[in-house]
Amino acid sequence: MAEPHEMFLGSLMLIWVVLIALVQFDRVSLGRYDYFRILPGFRFFAPRPIAYDVKIFARTASCEGDVSTWKELFDYNQNRGNLIWNPHQKLRKMVLDLYREIATFRDADEIKHMCLSYLTVLNHSSALMKGRKQANFVQFIFTAERGFQDESNTCEILFQSNWHTI
Repeated sequence: MAEPHEMFLGSLMLIWVVLIALVQFDRVSLGRYDYFRILPGFRFFAPRPIAYDVKIFARTASCEGDVSTWKELFDYNQNRGNLIWNPHQKLRKMVLDLYREIATFRDADEIKHMCLSYLTVLNHSSALMKGRKQANFVQFIFTAERGFQDESNTCEILFQSNWHTI
């Protein structure tokens, strides 16, 4: 027979594990009662999976009005081998995080260009496009693609910047 303090600790651990399992569901809102932040929110089985890839493209324009084609800023090729080895996962996560931060300022036209993520993408796109012939202005967009599931290769424009001087 177990000692009383062992039974108490075992019961406490069992309750904690059950609460952790319950927090994983969106319908259960125990997070507001978790004052000590001891109930982590894991997403092992992706109840809210990301069903698209966010990509950043940039283009340039000259003073004469000539506009270049869109060029992808971070080129990460996808193939079936990424199920086993995915070296570009952190890069895709960074692009998604950049978009999410910029999206919070979408309706604030007067301050969105001062957001750190906006300035980061603008700096990177300006540096990459600076060497192009007659590149005086740069513009970038965030797009969403469905990946392997979508055979039509269509993409949705999530965010489009203004033109900026290089």
